[in-house]
Amino acid sequence: MGARTDQIEQHIGLKRAELGSDLQALETRMKRVTDWRYQFARHPFAILLGAFGGGALIGTLSRQPKRSIARSVIQSPAAWKIAARILTALVFSRRRA
Repeated sequence: MGARTDQIEQHIGLKRAELGSDLQALETRMKRVTDWRYQFARHPFAILLGAFGGGALIGTLSRQPKRSIARSVIQSPAAWKIAARILTALVFSRRRA
């Protein structure tokens, strides 16, 4: 009976060691899965696409039904005068260079 008890204790010790190494491997894997830098290095296009899609979704959901400020600025004659001056300055600065 003593030999059988020793075998059981040895078996429990082996399983405990295996469980420890399995937990260590699981911890390492979870650190990789949750590390955004590691994931970005592996899947940059997917992450950028997700960020773009999320931004577009937030922008769509937060859009107000009122007339937007951008539309008001575009329809403003003063804004067109400023834009014309900027474009003129850019064109002349390129001609001089």
